[in-house]
Amino acid sequence: MEVTNMTTPVVSSETDATLRPLIRRAWAEVLSHNEFGDEDYFFSVGGTSLAAIRLMRLVGLEVGHKLPIRLLFNHQTVALLDEAVRRTLANET
Repeated sequence: MEVTNMTTPVVSSETDATLRPLIRRAWAEVLSHNEFGDEDYFFSVGGTSLAAIRLMRLVGLEVGHKLPIRLLFNHQTVALLDEAVRRTLANET
């Protein structure tokens, strides 16, 4: 995933519809495949601890906010991570 502008967030907490595709793209990037659904668990589809760190860095850069790795460990699907990231962003504004 290429990050074009690290100073301005690509999404905000108000643009819920754009967050899930962003997370899917980041998963595909770090997993090197897109054979997963929104309800599949990250570590069940090939994710590793190092991939998790990379994933959260990518998503964080895209949304313009540093995201803790524990967010993925506690919300291991695309759908759950989408909700958790949106909540995190909403709480920070």
